[in-house]
Amino acid sequence: GSLIISDSLNYNSIVNGAPVSRATIRVFYHNTPAHLEEVLREQIADGQPKTDRPSKKIVVIVEGIYSMEGELSKLTEITVACKNYKAYTYLDEAHSIGAIGKTGRGVCELLGVDPADVDIIM
Repeated sequence: GSLIISDSLNYNSIVNGAPVSRATIRVFYHNTPAHLEEVLREQIADGQPKTDRPSKKIVVIVEGIYSMEGELSKLTEITVACKNYKAYTYLDEAHSIGAIGKTGRGVCELLGVDPADVDIIM
């Protein structure tokens, strides 16, 4: 099966929608790339619950701007961690696209992250 690793303060629609995927879900401390790496290492070492087999896909879900906190994602460090552990990066730009960045292209543009380094931009 697949594994979703979600920021602990992701918006409710992500939290409620993720279980529909039937993936195993783990959470990392809000906007803390070091804890994300710790969770990635543990999950890769332990494998899937019940089978101990490796996850077929690992998807890390973060938001561009955390709307309730008004805080930007640490996207640069998160994309590096995802690359290092061969995990997909899913970026929810619902609150940042059109609102930030020099030309309104969101958090990637604002932080100088190459959009090609983000696997899914929603």
